[in-house]
Amino acid sequence: MTMKRILLLFLLFCGGYVHAQELDSARIHYRQGHREVDVLFRDNRAELERFIRTLREEHGADRLESVVIRSWASPEGVNRLTGVLSERRADSLKSYLVRHAGIPDSLICIHGEGIAWDMLRQMVAASDILYKEEVLHILDHTPVWVFDKAGRVVDGRKKQLMDLRGGMPYTYMLENFFPELRSSLSVACYRKPEPPVKVISQKETKVKEPEPALQPDSVAEPASEPATVRKEATVQPHRPTVQRLAVKTNLLYDAILMPSLEVEYRIADRWTVNLEGDMAWWNNDGKHKCYQVATISPEGRWWFG
Repeated sequence: MTMKRILLLFLLFCGGYVHAQELDSARIHYRQGHREVDVLFRDNRAELERFIRTLREEHGADRLESVVIRSWASPEGVNRLTGVLSERRADSLKSYLVRHAGIPDSLICIHGEGIAWDMLRQMVAASDILYKEEVLHILDHTPVWVFDKAGRVVDGRKKQLMDLRGGMPYTYMLENFFPELRSSLSVACYRKPEPPVKVISQKETKVKEPEPALQPDSVAEPASEPATVRKEATVQPHRPTVQRLAVKTNLLYDAILMPSLEVEYRIADRWTVNLEGDMAWWNNDGKHKCYQVATISPEGRWWFG
């Protein structure tokens, strides 16, 4: 099974958009650690040009219903940043499509999926990698994070993969599978259903028989105008407003009892302002001296793409 087919299956069965009549997609690759859309990288230019042509045609014919962008990252790197990276890749592609295809950003829905563990599992299952069954056992049964009774991270899925058989399977996946995971993003274009065609019944098409001739002393009534078929006006769907405010939290910080809250507001097409706060209230167990941590971080962001 090819990587593109795997991505399409994720969109169909996980995205909840199976009602659409037709589906078109584009697969975009990213350089490691980057989020910008690079048309010079791999086959991005051809994929984007073809997909943008489709978007223009469908939007111009008023058939474009929605565009869904799903983005993933690979397991290597800092774990808490992979979710942010996948979200920013999706947002970067959204800005690129709005700018080059000329469609409203309200039609585009983005999803940052974080690490593509499920896709990695499918790629391993379809390959001839050494120690394949042991790799699949870790992917199927080891949580992403393993905590001790004190709530500290002591193990995890990535660590076990790196330690397995001296790191041989992990090195193979790093070279052969991870580039596809960290560098791919699938875009789906959904069309509106075609309006039903009105079928004229036999009664409406039946030819009237000629009326009897008028008597000399009778007055002929003026002939009535032929009936005309009225074309029903279609009501344009209401376009949702652009989302400008986002409230976020860091699930990893929450899991280690350091709640976090982040508020981000879009002030322009590429500018956002951000305020993030974190606070920990770890208990003193009587043997160690502990202290509380609280941070507030304002930030201004300029988005590429």
